This record gives sequence, structure tokens and C-alpha cells, in this order.
Amino acid sequence: MMRHKTQFDGWSSAMEPSFVTAPVRIEYVPYAQKQRDAAELGALVKAHIARGGAYEVLPSHTAAQVAA
Repeated sequence: MMRHKTQFDGWSSAMEPSFVTAPVRIEYVPYAQKQRDAAELGALVKAHIARGGAYEVLPSHTAAQVAA
């Protein structure tokens, strides 16, 4: 009889899933780089609005939950 390994020690031994149809491994982006990219995008948006650029405020899912 074949025994299957279980996650007896929580997520410490968990592995990233590998799907057959997935393309070549996606590049890992460090958290610090994501923060820099988000700050850069935020600055571009603020500059666009400051120049009088059109924008639309989307409803927030979180705000809807808090209001309920």
C-alpha cells in the first residue's frame, strides 16, 4: 500500500504548485520592488490628476462592507 505524505508540520514544507499547462516559471518579484513600482505608479496617477486629467473613483468593496 502506498502512503501519501501529509502536511503534518503546517506550511513549512509546502511547495508552490506546478501546473502542466503553465508557461515557463514566472519571475519572482521581491516585495521591495513591488513597493517601488506601486509608489512610481501612484506618483504618475497623482501627476495625471494634478494636470487636470480625467479619472473615475471606483466603489470600494471594503467601504461597502464597513457601511453595511
